[in-house]
Amino acid sequence: MVKSKLLPLDKILSQLDKSDRIAIVACNNCARVCGVGGKENAEKMEEILDKEGYNVVSVCDVIAACNAYYYDDANISPAANTILVLSCPSGIRLVKRLFTDKKVITTTEIEGGIIASPTLGRYKVVEVFTGKEALKGKEYKIYTDVELKDTKL
Repeated sequence: MVKSKLLPLDKILSQLDKSDRIAIVACNNCARVCGVGGKENAEKMEEILDKEGYNVVSVCDVIAACNAYYYDDANISPAANTILVLSCPSGIRLVKRLFTDKKVITTTEIEGGIIASPTLGRYKVVEVFTGKEALKGKEYKIYTDVELKDTKL
């Protein structure tokens, strides 16, 4: 699994135009574990975009945004001309490949590899990318980006 972090809202909004018809797609795998994806975060993003005056035409979640198979049944409105993807960069790249006629919004940066324990309610960063070395070994509350003080994994 990989750990992704949501970009600052202003960086996400700077990629959008008020005339965009936006479909939000959220990953229910790694990105959800890290507090980026999942239906809950898709609905939060929809609320934010609505308040900012953007037109969201559909919201859906897929089991794994990086697997093309799951887009066969994805509820992405045909009216959408823009797709905002709440997933790791691999999922975002796949959406760009599958939906070449749509603008695809980058929402995250990748930080490293993780292991997760739903039983313990946490995940741990076990490998990191260049520039993210300070994250190695840190543990977070599952489904969030909230760092925990103790380590159990």
